[in-house]
Amino acid sequence: MSLVRSQLYIEKESSKSVHSKERHHKCDLCDYSSYHKGYLQKHIKSVQLKERNQKCDLCNYSCTLKYHLQKHVTSVHLKERNHRCDSCDYRASHKGDLQKHIKIVHLNEKNHKCELCDYSSTFKDYLRKHIKSVHLKERIHKCDLCDDSSFNKCHLNEHIKTVHLKEKSQMPFI
Repeated sequence: MSLVRSQLYIEKESSKSVHSKERHHKCDLCDYSSYHKGYLQKHIKSVQLKERNQKCDLCNYSCTLKYHLQKHVTSVHLKERNHRCDSCDYRASHKGDLQKHIKIVHLNEKNHKCELCDYSSTFKDYLRKHIKSVHLKERIHKCDLCDDSSFNKCHLNEHIKTVHLKEKSQMPFI
């Protein structure tokens, strides 16, 4: 097979899996899968290997992808909020954040339902985190000052502030 024909074959096969939503490239360490091999490789580097070779010059933030670094600089340091919600005063740095806001706040879309309780979520990832923290009782963030632990790092930080530093809680549910 000639180089041109083999390239056309690869493009055709890639196009087929993208449009049919087939995810042939699967991570051996978790349930992540992708229709594109490059996305799987990025997943392995960022999630499994925790590579953080993109560094912010203005703070300690680091990440795997240049796009995420650009997104960080735009929203955190430049404080750009160019995407406006048509239904309220909310403004976002990125279109995806605005779309997420609309789904959660205005559409109250909750298509991902827990099979073990009445919980439902707008996003599949929120449901996954719910199952791990509530039903599987995973506690991956441990307090260095006592035996407390939490699935969510911000809950652990809130625990440290309120219990050990005796500060008033900033979270309405704690």
